[in-house]
Amino acid sequence: MNHNSPYNAKKILCHVGPWSIKQYLFIAKNLSPNAEVCIISGHPKCDRVGFFSRYLELATSKNKPKGTSATPLEKDIIMRCRLLRELDEATALNHLRSAWEAIDEVLAREKPHLILSETIDSYVMDALYFQALNHKIEFIGLVPTFISGYFRITSRGEFNQSRIVSKDECVKVLNTLLEKTYKPDFIKNNNSNLAYYAIGRWLRNIIKIPFFFLKRLDTKERFNYHNWATLKVSLNWFHYIPRVNVGDMNWNSKTENTGKKIIYIPLQMIPEATVDYWCEEPEAINYESYLIKLIEHFSNDFIFLIKEHPNVIGYRNPKIYNSLKQKPSVIFVPTRTNSHELIDCADATLVWTGSVGFEAAIRGKPVLTTCTPYYQIGQNFMKINPNTNSTEIINFIHTVMKTDINITRQNLINHVLSGALPGKYIIDGSWSENDITHQEYALNISKQITAHLKFINSNCLNA
Repeated sequence: MNHNSPYNAKKILCHVGPWSIKQYLFIAKNLSPNAEVCIISGHPKCDRVGFFSRYLELATSKNKPKGTSATPLEKDIIMRCRLLRELDEATALNHLRSAWEAIDEVLAREKPHLILSETIDSYVMDALYFQALNHKIEFIGLVPTFISGYFRITSRGEFNQSRIVSKDECVKVLNTLLEKTYKPDFIKNNNSNLAYYAIGRWLRNIIKIPFFFLKRLDTKERFNYHNWATLKVSLNWFHYIPRVNVGDMNWNSKTENTGKKIIYIPLQMIPEATVDYWCEEPEAINYESYLIKLIEHFSNDFIFLIKEHPNVIGYRNPKIYNSLKQKPSVIFVPTRTNSHELIDCADATLVWTGSVGFEAAIRGKPVLTTCTPYYQIGQNFMKINPNTNSTEIINFIHTVMKTDINITRQNLINHVLSGALPGKYIIDGSWSENDITHQEYALNISKQITAHLKFINSNCLNA
């Protein structure tokens, strides 16, 4: 085996936060037992390759050359980052270029064969990814999927085929997803405690404001991405009274006899990588304003059923609720309502990249999208924008309803599983090196990454 191959690497560079450092060290050391494992991080206490200190030196230097205007790539990185897009362009460019140069120096000095990271969710990670491309270094980003017990390898949300899937596995997973009670692992709260959850989320957001403000008074922590971005987001989402009950209990009766097609819109969590980095359409990244623009454009022809994400209730700034409720074509549905009931009730479902789009498609329903979700395959999907004609959507709905649902399901489940790997990936910071079960999870991830790399290298050789 070639000693430079990623699955037998001499050096692995892991991008981590304090919550993931032990897990990623464990994964990397089992991925390639003889490799040297290094840590790069936007957290100064975690970083072990001198990235943060060099970035800080560059960002705070008073002897900078005169800045040039942003390149298309720099504009894209800034637009997608929840922190940089909140800053003025000169400040955003300064921090991006400082991180870019510091990462370039680290990669030139350390010469890793593989970079292991969480899926991209900040400008630091994005810069690391693009610099990895420049240095021709394999970049592996990990993210859980909406299928419990599976994770994906992706950087900016793109689909990557990782394996060939058996028919038996497809049937088993499809049957699980079609169960009315199925919920992905990332839906943490349940319907019985939504009000308590909403108030708790609201309180945590308020507490974050003084907490991270004080943390940023420390000069070493001032430009720690996590501290700075969390403070910005918390301020943006601050509101005095949490909205616990969002939705009309009589929503079902209001959909009757309207004479219009019904479109179900499950609100997505924002800011999140699934919108910021997984949407290729720049305008769609500004989620709330784009949503309102779409609804206003189609308001004469459709009725919109809107449901809040269970993990966001109490956290999202209620200004968006007020804006949407002013639209006569909008009906808010209680968050407790089962999403499958709304998929069945509606003529189509509209998503950005949310998993409800897949759930609707495997039930044979039309799915409207603002981008290209990684799970998209077949004829059940139509990309729309504020210039799309309503007649096109109505014709699409009628066409989809005539397709063979069994073929649709087989193609969808085979596609999504071929880009997913079996294994539990813990992302909430609870992973413990002292827990045997957690060790087994991480060890399996190492084995699955190895299998993925062998698969893609084999395909490259056969191409």
